[in-house]
Amino acid sequence: MKLSRVGGLLLGIASLLPAPVAAAASVPAGGAQAVFNRMTEAQRIGQLFMVGGPATGVGSATLSAISSYHVGNVILTGRSSAGVSATRAITNGLQARAGSAATGGVPLFISSDQEGGYVQVLSGPGFSAIPQALTQGGWPVTTLQAAARQWGGQLAAAGVNLDLAPVMDTVPVGQVNPPIGYYNREYGHTPDVVAPHGAAVVRGMAQAGVATTLKHFPGLGRVTANTDTTAGVTDYVTTPTDTYLSPFAAGIQAGVPFVMMSSAYYQLIDPDRPAVFSPTLIGSLLRGRLGFGGVVISDDLGSAQQVAAWSPGQRAVDFLDAGGDLVLTVNPSLIPAMVDAVSARVAADSAFRSKVNAAALLVLKVKQARGLIAGMVHDYNGDGRSDLAVWRPSTGTWWVHGVVTAQWGKPGDVPVAGDFNGDGRTDLAVWRPSTGVWWIHGIGAIQWGKPGDVPVVGDFNGDGRLDLAVWRPSTGTWWVRGGVAVQWGRPGDVPMAVDLNGDGRTDLAVWRPSTGTWWIHGIGAIQWGKPGDVPMVGDYDGDGRLDLAVWRPSTGTWWVRGGVTAQWGLAGDRPV
Repeated sequence: MKLSRVGGLLLGIASLLPAPVAAAASVPAGGAQAVFNRMTEAQRIGQLFMVGGPATGVGSATLSAISSYHVGNVILTGRSSAGVSATRAITNGLQARAGSAATGGVPLFISSDQEGGYVQVLSGPGFSAIPQALTQGGWPVTTLQAAARQWGGQLAAAGVNLDLAPVMDTVPVGQVNPPIGYYNREYGHTPDVVAPHGAAVVRGMAQAGVATTLKHFPGLGRVTANTDTTAGVTDYVTTPTDTYLSPFAAGIQAGVPFVMMSSAYYQLIDPDRPAVFSPTLIGSLLRGRLGFGGVVISDDLGSAQQVAAWSPGQRAVDFLDAGGDLVLTVNPSLIPAMVDAVSARVAADSAFRSKVNAAALLVLKVKQARGLIAGMVHDYNGDGRSDLAVWRPSTGTWWVHGVVTAQWGKPGDVPVAGDFNGDGRTDLAVWRPSTGVWWIHGIGAIQWGKPGDVPVVGDFNGDGRLDLAVWRPSTGTWWVRGGVAVQWGRPGDVPMAVDLNGDGRTDLAVWRPSTGTWWIHGIGAIQWGKPGDVPMVGDYDGDGRLDLAVWRPSTGTWWVRGGVTAQWGLAGDRPV
């Protein structure tokens, strides 16, 4: 029998607490690379598709795309006025389909077009009526960012973790523009207005734990027809150095994880291919000149008239071959043909297979960054493997086997290594009990907490980045940076930062040594263990989800809830 533990270990607090404490999200563990390695080829290909389904309730074709074709992403289409709770029931049902056989247990990106005005798919109880983008563009940037955070919170509550917004297209004054200007989807009539307002939406949504998508690169603001309803739509003015690209650059600078490609032709950049099929536009311009490293998603390749001349399978292959990562089709009936075409090309073309594998890994890395995949414990070089590492209290030196030896911290500090910037690599970090300051290598010093607190590391807002938090033993209060203070626990408890409900957010939890009871905020009390035990959290059965466990020092026995009881260790040992 193999006992293994995954998740972020709250290191070095043995002097503050009865035992070391682990934390991780209740999602597939080990980081994107490890998840990728475990997947079948069909599951990897499935991560490169986003399938449509009505927001009022998805049908059998959408569900079959997930279960039978391993599709890893969904877009809610049409219009729904059912509200947040009803939408959450639909998204929960979709996520339940993303099991080990379908997606390798990797949760779905569930998206929708929640721009505002005429383009707001989700409304009803719990959803704000979002004004059109042209109105939003007249607000102060700080006001818009705060509003986007509120709208993002509503999406997150509904189980939607990706918004296909903001629109970064600029429509000049007087321009006849059916796809954008006709509906007032632009934030303004000049790039100088569009850029900061679109970036504000990116930042606000991120604060709510919702990913965003810039669209429609390199811009649909100066075309005279709609690619959804017309073929041959062409932009005759945009150049590779155009100022109308600056809003996209601003969104990338703001940290956006997705960019959507337009399906129009761009006469002065690549006159022979629509942007969505153009390696020049995707590789040279978006990836090269603008430096975008996230997921490139297509505009709709299912029903758009602009791409009707290509067979469904060829659309998917050409997009991926051009350097795209995520094929979007609002029409779920086309998924079989698209997936089959990609699979056939993978089998016949090793170069294309390499592109597909790279795209699948990128999608998984972005999912990890958004909290849908738990990172690897102590992966200091980002290779998907845990590294052997020690921190030497006498000198404040980190010794990471085969990676680095670095002085970071000083005697008396508490090591709290974790991925604080969301790049998939564990950062060297210490918390200084004498001052309550966090020192994070490559980031700097951050004051959070005070002497006597216990540092706790977890992703409390679900954005894929670890948050700074402390638990105050004197009051049982959690203080999470950027969040609110919550009283949960009491003096003598052991704080346990762990996502046990699988929503990608770390839950506030404590283990009560006097009774052996786990108290998990939003879930309740679970009796597991007895006085004298050491609480542990990890994925002990390899299903990618966390289990409650205790280690009994008197006997060296591990008790895993719902799993095994195993003797491993001796009295006096320390569980790790």
